[in-house]
Formats: sequence, C-alpha cells, structure tokens
Amino acid sequence: MGKRRLELRLESRLEPIVLLMDGSCLLCRRITRFVAARDSRGVFRFASIQSPAGTRLLERGGLPTREPDTFVMIENGRYYTKSEAALRVFRRLGGPWPLLFAGIAIPAALRDWAYLGIRLFGKAQVSLVRTKRVLLDADGRVEGPIAEGRGGRRMRAKPIYVELEIATDMESLWKHTQEPELHRQWDLRFSDIDYLPRERPEHPQRFLYRTRIGFGLDIAGTGETRSRISSGSGERLSALVFGSDQAISLIRRGGGYWRYRPNGNGVTFSTKFDYEVRFGRIGRLFDRLLFRPLFGFATAWSFDALRIWLERGIAPAVSIQRAVVHYISAWALALLWLYEGLVPKLLFPEAGELQLFRAAGLMPGAEDAALPALGAAEIALGIAAVVGHRRRGIYRLQGASLAALAAAAIVGSPKLLAAPFNPLTLSLPMLAMCLVAAITATDVPRAGRCLRRMPAGRSGRGGDSRGIHIRTGAGG
Repeated sequence: MGKRRLELRLESRLEPIVLLMDGSCLLCRRITRFVAARDSRGVFRFASIQSPAGTRLLERGGLPTREPDTFVMIENGRYYTKSEAALRVFRRLGGPWPLLFAGIAIPAALRDWAYLGIRLFGKAQVSLVRTKRVLLDADGRVEGPIAEGRGGRRMRAKPIYVELEIATDMESLWKHTQEPELHRQWDLRFSDIDYLPRERPEHPQRFLYRTRIGFGLDIAGTGETRSRISSGSGERLSALVFGSDQAISLIRRGGGYWRYRPNGNGVTFSTKFDYEVRFGRIGRLFDRLLFRPLFGFATAWSFDALRIWLERGIAPAVSIQRAVVHYISAWALALLWLYEGLVPKLLFPEAGELQLFRAAGLMPGAEDAALPALGAAEIALGIAAVVGHRRRGIYRLQGASLAALAAAAIVGSPKLLAAPFNPLTLSLPMLAMCLVAAITATDVPRAGRCLRRMPAGRSGRGGDSRGIHIRTGAGG
C-alpha cells in the first residue's frame, strides 16, 4: 500500500507542467511570479520561449519560434496557448483558483482578445532567478534557463560537487551506478532504490528511494533520471530530479547529474547536485551548518567505496565493516592515550600514578618533573593516533611505547602483576587494538580522496565548459 502511494505521488510529481513565457510579456511575467509563489507541490517548470530549451519545445509542438508572441502551457504532451493556457494554470493551483477555469466557457476569440489586450498593456523584461526546477531535454541535458518569479525563495548554499578518478572501464562503472541492486550497495545516502517500469526505453527512468534515519523512521521519495552518451568523446551524463513529500524530510526537491569522462587510465566520475529545504530559515541554517556538509561527506565517502569495489574487488559491505572496526579501534586507542596522559599524570598524580612511578625506580629524585612530561608525551601520542590513524607507522610507534612502558613498570616493581589492574592488563588490550587498527587501515573508504570543488577549467555558473547547465537549488 505504501509503495502504491509513492507511485501515485510520483505520477503527480514527475509529469511536470512546463510553462513557456515570452520574455517581454508583462502578463507572462506576472503569471510566472504568481504561479511560482503558490506552486507548493512543485508541478510547474518554467522557461523563456527565447531560450534553447523553449525553442526546442516549441518546435516539438509545431508552434512558431521566430515570433513567440504567446504564452504556452505543456501538460501531458499537449500544448495550450494564450488565454486557455492561463486558465489551465489556475486549474492546477490549490485553494479557490481552480474556480477561474470556468472562464473556459467563454468563446476562445473573446478570451484571446482580452488576453492580447492585457499583454499589450505594457512590455517588461522578465527578471528571473534560478531555481531547483530542472528541465530535461530530449537528449537528457539539463538546461534552461529554468526560472521562477521573485516569489520563490533563493538558496545561497553552494551545490555539492564530488569528483574521483576510478581505474575501471566505462561499462563497469555505468553498471554499478545505474543498476539499483548495485547502486544501493555503495551509496550511503540510500537504503533502497527501486526502478519503476517505463513504456519505452527513451522515456525517463522513474524511481523510488528510501533512506533509514534511525528510530524506526524512513524518508521516502521519488525521482526521475535521463541519460545521454556522447558518440565522439565517449562521455556520459545522467541527469536527475528528486524530492520527497514527507513532512519530516529536510529535502523538499532537488536535482543534479552524474558525469562519466574517460581519462586514459580509467574514468573520471563526478556529480553536482543541489536541493531546496523545508522548515524556512531554521531548515536553511541547519542545512548550511550540518546537513549539507554531512551530505557532501557521505557522497564523497560513497564514491571512494565504489572505487575500492571496482579497483580492488572489495564489496562495499566489507569496506563498511572494515571502516567501523578501524575507527572504533583507532579512536579507542586515542582516547586511552589522552586519558592516561591527562587524568592520572597531569590532573591527579597523587591518586597513585606518582607512587607507581617512584616504585619503578626509573628516575630517582626526578619523578615529580618526569611524570608530567610523560603525561604530555602520551597526550601527544593520542593526538597523533587520531591524525595518522591510516598510517601503519603510528601503530608501530604505539606498540613500542606500550611495550616499553609496561616492561619498565614490571621490571621496577614485579609485584604490580598481582594487582587486578596493572600495566600488563592495560597494555595487552591496547596492543591488540593497535594490531586490529593497523590491519584495517588500508582499503578503508576516505572522503578526502575526492575532489570537492569543480576545477576552474570546467566551471561556469551552474554548468561547465561543455554547456550542460545544472540549476537545482536556486542558488548554485
């Protein structure tokens, strides 16, 4: 039942109504702003008739492109113009606005005469802002300009960009990113991805996604993707839009792309995407300070998990297990070093640590000065254990330090071995954690391996030098 409900939502979401407006039409501008401010369900997409996307859509509908003196609405493949387009827009809005559709009973000649009169009332260049509403052309390109009126809210956060070189062939990478059964294994952002049937191969691929956020809660949403393959360079692009109607979902809707570029040694795999958030200013602040950085980190970490899978043959489930074991061991070691250096040696030496140090007889008469120095050294080792947790040399250093400290304490005072908590009972577990952390230090995904900013040579406002524009979050 739940999946059927999502499919019904998908039908309403992913059959967008496209509005093409004349850039010099005052009425068109007002309608655009009016609709964008009240389109709470996100069913409308906007473009100027004079834009490349608008021209292409006009040609597809058999409408003139040289003198675009009209307002066009495209719904379910049907084209409506002038007054009928305006009335059908009101029909799809909430509240009392659908009542205005009763005006369709007025003869078309009279309605269009009134429409033209209002249109000629004034000329004004439309002032548009970029929005999250992505328009995909027949080739799968994300282009525009896609716009909404000033009534829409603009996100100022930067889009998320991740790029990574993967030493694999194009077909393998394409398969692991385009097939849901493989995709869900490496992408931390999604717990489940299900493709819906499509009537024709050239139609956009619709999908359902679900993300578990804990406490028995799931975020479910819908999406649509289209792909393009360049016959000359072999480059591929997969553009998508996505969103969720759930009130608890921070992300309302968004869009982006995956790009695959052959580089001689493999494939450069990159993504750029943005989204609109819920909950007003609080939601935008939460997104900027916490959610967006974590979302970008999860994307980059997932990319590297995919790289390890394709290059090393290590499945993402194994990589995730190795990462969990590694980080628990490494951080436990670091915390133990920090605690041992700070609490018993610097803060409370008289609680027993100073007496043990004197009993060892290593530095007769200098224990009061040597113990704080040893504590500072252990704190430094704890910090180094965090910073260099991927380097096996840091675990050799920790192992040698543990062995030396334990041996010195036991040789100086053998009776310590009779105590329930002694240097041996502390050192042996820490040595075991060193061994585990060192073994799992390799082939653990690392977000820092990915490029997080688009290179200057390919950058452009919302796109790159190849002219594929991404307009997803109103603020890219």
